[in-house]
Amino acid sequence: MIDTQLSSSFIFLGMAIGAASFAGIIQSIRWGWDPFLAPFIGRISDLKWGRKPLLIFALFGGAVFFALIPFGVSVYSLLFLLLGFQIMSTMMVTINDSIASDVASNTSKVKVITGYTVAVDLGSALGPLLSYMILEWTGIHVLYWLTSGLLCLVGLFWISQSKKTGQSRAYGTG
Repeated sequence: MIDTQLSSSFIFLGMAIGAASFAGIIQSIRWGWDPFLAPFIGRISDLKWGRKPLLIFALFGGAVFFALIPFGVSVYSLLFLLLGFQIMSTMMVTINDSIASDVASNTSKVKVITGYTVAVDLGSALGPLLSYMILEWTGIHVLYWLTSGLLCLVGLFWISQSKKTGQSRAYGTG
């Protein structure tokens, strides 16, 4: 998406920045804030609202950012949208890890964590594969909007789960 949005490199602080450098900078910013932001998110998820509302917020927030990324008309709006999605992504990963840990503490730790790890790894492998297949039939904009829709569907699933089990602090206690 960065390559399609940036028709050429742009100048920032006297340096020419191309699509690959731009993507690398965004990733490095995320890797830089993860050790600080993830524990903060984890502490917030331990408060009275619990993990589910934060996960739902991150899913819908990520969906909004994904839906808007194709409209990033300038380098700065694209940067804002991509960093916004990266924050939502950090929230999703942190809270999913916490939920998996909650479930594991109430059941078979090895089975739950193994299943969670396999599912995450499988998703990491199949996600790009499916994306490239979808790109063959549609454009990258449609791919972003489909992904936004999927995040909304997962968010709706979690809302329905919250209504079924009531609001609780951790996944398995409601």
